[in-house]
Amino acid sequence: MRISYSFSIILTEIQDTVKSPPSEAKTIKRAILISTAVTMLYVGVWVWRSAFVVLTTIISMLLPFFNDVVGILGAFGFWPLTVYFPVEMYIAQKKIRVVLDLKVYRPFKTSY
Repeated sequence: MRISYSFSIILTEIQDTVKSPPSEAKTIKRAILISTAVTMLYVGVWVWRSAFVVLTTIISMLLPFFNDVVGILGAFGFWPLTVYFPVEMYIAQKKIRVVLDLKVYRPFKTSY
């Protein structure tokens, strides 16, 4: 039993040196202050938000390919998570060796 819980003495020492957390009243006051500030910021930014929505709508009407631009930006953003990293993890997990032909491969050229 002593071997598996040998860290317990160190844990007590760490707890003695760490500051105690602030009181609940102080924490609640800070949380209320932050939430009120965020709410006021949200309400204050509401005319600007409307202006942003109007501006974005006008730009999207003027650019017929606006959805395509947003789509390609989204594709570039999600490509690492949906393609690159899963393939890299699969290669690492299965321990697939890199093919030596890929080092000399030239796209759109045929070599016999």
